[in-house]
Amino acid sequence: MNIDKAGRLLAALDLLTDATNPDFTIRQLRILLLIGATGEAGAQAPTLQKRTGSTQSAVSRTVKLLDKVSGYGFTENALDPHDMRARVIRITTKGERLLSRMLGEIDKG
Repeated sequence: MNIDKAGRLLAALDLLTDATNPDFTIRQLRILLLIGATGEAGAQAPTLQKRTGSTQSAVSRTVKLLDKVSGYGFTENALDPHDMRARVIRITTKGERLLSRMLGEIDKG
């Protein structure tokens, strides 16, 4: 294992812990990363369920935790413009900044 890379990864996780809490889980991080990777298009909950192997309730709880209204402010929920029955989850500027700082920490070297 490359000790320097491991140290950069730990530093990135420290940024996450500083922005959230020590109990932030890998599943929560995966969902945040998946939402971030979708950009402006956003993601629907069923896609997040499938990609993470999580239950509907687990994804719902995580999205609520990440949401700008009820949680950390890293994501926002809106009606899907292509399917008015569905909701789309998008990353907020705050969420983009956190992921950018984390990835910047990993890329150092």
